[in-house]
Formats: sequence, structure tokens, C-alpha cells
Amino acid sequence: MMITEKKHNKKRLNEMAAFLSGEDVSTEKHRTDTGDKNRILARYWNAMGSGHDSRKIDIEKAWEKVRPAEENRLVIKPVLRYSFLIRAAAAVLVLSALGISGIYLQQSLKKSTVTISTSGDEINREVILPDGSHAWLNRNTTLSYNRTFRGSTRDLTITGEAFFEVVPDKEKPFIVNAGEATVRVTGTSFNVACSDRTERVEVYVESGTVILSGPSGENIILEPGYIGTVTGDELRKSVNENRNYMAWRTGLLVYEDAALRDVLPDLEKTFGIEVTVEDRAILDYRITTTFDHDPAETIVNVICITFNMRYAKDGNNYRLIPK
Repeated sequence: MMITEKKHNKKRLNEMAAFLSGEDVSTEKHRTDTGDKNRILARYWNAMGSGHDSRKIDIEKAWEKVRPAEENRLVIKPVLRYSFLIRAAAAVLVLSALGISGIYLQQSLKKSTVTISTSGDEINREVILPDGSHAWLNRNTTLSYNRTFRGSTRDLTITGEAFFEVVPDKEKPFIVNAGEATVRVTGTSFNVACSDRTERVEVYVESGTVILSGPSGENIILEPGYIGTVTGDELRKSVNENRNYMAWRTGLLVYEDAALRDVLPDLEKTFGIEVTVEDRAILDYRITTTFDHDPAETIVNVICITFNMRYAKDGNNYRLIPK
């Protein structure tokens, strides 16, 4: 029975294949039209499907099960990936902006700082500061400050020597940073000398009051005519007894029965030269004279003529030799 049914089904499959390929399947050996083909196909299909379970398929329900997975694959995952890329791009933009801002800030700070330097041959160079105060720079001096004096103070930094005439402003102190020392004023005139070689800072007050502070925070108050010095952590205050202390700026040297041991250091400080003697007895020679804006070599020559000496010069070095 089973063998007969299998043969019967095989025959129907052969006939269906012939039908689908367009061959004749009727006993009359002629082709059928489309309607006949559909009826024949249905007849073969029903015959093949007899005995099998035919259940109705809910296509919409099947799609509902498929859609969430499809949506997750096609929509949600790309959103997560794009979200990460967006955050990464935003981070790069922020870092780039910060980098650009940092560079701009550094450039702005550089542009806002004024630095003025004098050479070994340049003396008494006048500088007008942003607040209208004046500074006169000695040779080999560097002065730095903000071109607008922003903030609550007027800050400057100096290496070398300078004389200041400060416009009064009690609300905005004038502060000079010199080596390890700090000079603080509100309105006055004073001289600051800061030496890199000796690490010594010296302040002379011509008018007003100055507060001089050392690296430890200790400070002293200087009145007109006083000199304050900072050497390491040590602060000292003394009366200025040298009338030619400011000769580098005034150009005036006045002596009354002064020993050469006191005169020669003034020449060295005023002109940036070095004067030595071959015989130390020369240091006890005394002189009364005035030099008014005379060059260094002229002054040395006058001294030599006065005491019957000669001098040898080597660059900025002078050596006094008895005849």
C-alpha cells in the first residue's frame, strides 16, 4: 500500500514538473491556458498535501517578533556608536579650545609685558610708566612691567639700577621686585640698585617713605636720606653720608678735601669703570674739586695731573701710576 502511494506521488511530482516547465500533461496532448494551469496546479498541490497538517499562519504576529530585533540591530546600536563618537568629538573640541586658549593667554601675557634694557654704554635712560611715573635706568639694567598696570598694584621687576619718581596713588601701591627684596611705596622718589654678582639690594630714599622687605618677610621703613640694604636674610638701615651717591643720574661729583680712597669708588659706580693704584699711598691723597658731566677719562686725567701721576688704560680699567 505504501509502495503504491509513493509511486502515485512520484507520478504526480513528475506531472507537476512537466506542467511547470510548459509540457503537455493532458491526455489530449495540448497546452492549457493560464486558468487551466492554476486549476491543475491547485489539484496537484491538494493531492500532494493530503494527509498533512494544514495550519493557518499569522504573518503579522511573526513580524512583531522579528521587528524588535531588527530595530535593535538597525537603530539602537548605531545610536550608541554615534553617541560615543559625538562625545569623543566634543572632548577633542574642548581640549583643542583649551589648548588654543592657553596659547592665546601666553601670547597675550607676553604682549602685555614691557621689558626695557640698557647696554654698558647707555646711562640715564628715561622711561615713562603707564601711570605717569618716571624711571631712569643706569647702564646694564633691565626693567619689566605690565603695559597697563592691571590689578590692585603697580608691579615692576628690576635687575641693575634705576631711580623712580612715583605718581601718588594710595589705592594702588607701587611695588618694585629686586632680587630677593621688595620695595613698596605709594608716592615717592627713590633709587634701587640690585646686583646679580653680590646678591645685594640697596635702596636710597630721596623723598617720601619706602617699605623695604627681605625674603623672610621682615621689613624696614626708610625715610628720606636713608639707605636700606638686603643681603640674604639680613636687612640694614643707615643714613646716607655720600653726597655723590646719585652722581650716575645727576652727572655731578663734588669733593671737598676728600681722600682718593673715597673718590675712586664714586668714579667706578658712576661710570662703570675700574680704577686701581700701583702704590697704595695714592689712596691717601686728598682733593677738592667739582666734576659736572665730565667723561670718566677726563676726570682720571685731572687727578693724575693734580698729583703728578700718569695712568694706563685697558678697556674700562684705569691704573694710576706715580711718576
